[in-house]
Amino acid sequence: MPSSNSALTDPPGLTEVKGEVIFGSLSKNCRGVGICKVDVHGEGTTNCKKCPCRATAIIEVRSPDIVRFTFFTESLNTFLYNRYFRHDEFPVPEGFVFNSQLLKVLQIDEFVIKPGVYPVKNSGQTASVEFRSGGTLAIPPSRSLLRKRHGNQTDESTPMAAAS
Repeated sequence: MPSSNSALTDPPGLTEVKGEVIFGSLSKNCRGVGICKVDVHGEGTTNCKKCPCRATAIIEVRSPDIVRFTFFTESLNTFLYNRYFRHDEFPVPEGFVFNSQLLKVLQIDEFVIKPGVYPVKNSGQTASVEFRSGGTLAIPPSRSLLRKRHGNQTDESTPMAAAS
């Protein structure tokens, strides 16, 4: 994992794995914002090689209820960086449920990222987002904020989407 300022002060995580995060909403065929799927290298959790909105990340279990996604800025094109990380906020308009393969690799029983806007820590080489299971680190999503910054229509009645 590349070094960053936070790496000097943060204790190592419990479990980590490198993977591809496919951005978007599962209910919108991986379009829009949020996390649509996670492809853990060698696990074949998704077959979306044509998805243009994807980036390499280290997915790290920091504690039983906190998972950090650390994105390598070199894997982000300008569009992705501007859409997801420029405003130091990562929008998740639709919940993301970790699938059984991802849970197994991370050695955790369950994890659900609730809808919200999560803070981003940028270090130059990486951009990190910490998710707490149940979403208590999230700022409740503002419909106008998500539309204004990310061009996304939100629907509060959208059920949680299971990653496949």
